[in-house]
Amino acid sequence: MKDKIVALLEGDLQAKEFFLREIKKVAGEMEPLLKARLEDDYGEEILSDLLLKLLIMKDALLQKEKINRSYLHKVIRSCIIDRLSREGKLQTLSMDRPLWEDDEGEIRSFEEVFGVEENRDLKIEAGTLFDEIMSFLSEKDRDVLCYYLYKELYNKEVKVEGISKGALYKRWERLKAKINRKLSFVPTQEEFRLFAERFLSEVCTKRGFK
Repeated sequence: MKDKIVALLEGDLQAKEFFLREIKKVAGEMEPLLKARLEDDYGEEILSDLLLKLLIMKDALLQKEKINRSYLHKVIRSCIIDRLSREGKLQTLSMDRPLWEDDEGEIRSFEEVFGVEENRDLKIEAGTLFDEIMSFLSEKDRDVLCYYLYKELYNKEVKVEGISKGALYKRWERLKAKINRKLSFVPTQEEFRLFAERFLSEVCTKRGFK
């Protein structure tokens, strides 16, 4: 995805068409609302917002080794929500007020359309975060991360065999830099919390940390 982002920022027409298709995919059930507020060419409006956001994020994005599609979709979704908010539509809608009828004639609420989808996206991102971090952690890295999570989340210092407390601090500083360098997206606080819970349960407990 990084090469496509660079191409878009350089004005490549094929990249523009690619991103317009991705915007339409992400829009999904929001498309009727987008067309009502921005008309049929809403993709161009969202693309202009996306371009600005990518320009602001450019330096940080180019430092990433890779950028996956789920992260790109998350950025696009934030552009869509921001634009609808600016247009004044979202501020006037109650979370319980019906938005429109679905294909089966049932009334859908804002919470049903957006809230559930956001929760699903959060679980997907947290799962992606877990898989990505696990893919590059060494055995010692896993022990160091267990130490850090217990210390930060529970204010409890667990013992890591073969590593002094001073060495643990240095290893953690190197591990933070490694995680930041290798991750393809910047996780939210809630995504990292879900990752931490799973890591403690599936990794740390099995490694003998209690």
